[in-house]
Amino acid sequence: MGKVKIYTPEDYRKHGHLNDIRELYKKLSEYSTLIKWLVRVGLTQQYKRSFVGVAWLFIAPAFSILLWVLLEASGMLNPGETEIPYVAYVFLSNAIWTLFIGFYKNISETYIGRGGELLQNNFPHIIVVVEKIIITLINFLIPLLLSLAVLLLFKVQISWSALLFPFAILPLIFLGTGLGLIFSVLKIVAMDLSTVFDTSLEFLKYVTPIVFATTVNSGILQTIMKYNPLTYLVSFPRAVLLNQAIPDLNLFVICSIGSLLFLIFSYRFFTISSPVVFEKITL
Repeated sequence: MGKVKIYTPEDYRKHGHLNDIRELYKKLSEYSTLIKWLVRVGLTQQYKRSFVGVAWLFIAPAFSILLWVLLEASGMLNPGETEIPYVAYVFLSNAIWTLFIGFYKNISETYIGRGGELLQNNFPHIIVVVEKIIITLINFLIPLLLSLAVLLLFKVQISWSALLFPFAILPLIFLGTGLGLIFSVLKIVAMDLSTVFDTSLEFLKYVTPIVFATTVNSGILQTIMKYNPLTYLVSFPRAVLLNQAIPDLNLFVICSIGSLLFLIFSYRFFTISSPVVFEKITL
């Protein structure tokens, strides 16, 4: 009979943040083979029951953007002045937004999708989170490449500064991952809160410069965007990729530091809450 391990909140509370980082590195090294296997299975099963399969990664963003392009072309939508053609602007902005939403949604379903496996197998919960991070990054590549193709189609110049794009989107990844870690727990212990937040994300997209530009002809929208941290986390990587003037660099740095601190807090919250989540899953 195998050894029985009992988890309690005190197991995690007695360790500091630095020890959390050491433990995380140790777990990633120890379970690297399992992570590779989970990623492979996750990618193959993602569109297993779909007729068009992986083509949805191209079709979904194209359909979601087509509506806004038609509205803008008809004159019904006034998104504000953009430095590049609106089609290219909304394609690229939506790809960046999809990355943020993908990290949040995929990680927030850690226990919902893999709760049974975690109960039956003795491996750290963070391994499933890492699997979802890798799959989200892989899924992001196709919308990004599609956006780059649209930029080139409209003869938008991309300079060497685009090489800094992977580093520029890190704060957005930190924020999406942090939110996903917190709501992976709340979706088990407080479903109503996660439902309200999921609904609010639909509204949040329209007060972040994704569909509308910061120059939109609406004082209310401009004010909300000004105080919305996502405005700077989205605008900075977009400006880096397009070699445009960096908007509010100081605010981007502040929001980036805040995202990193939020991720550290979220990981701590995730590890401490594991025993409570296990208790809820078994009820």
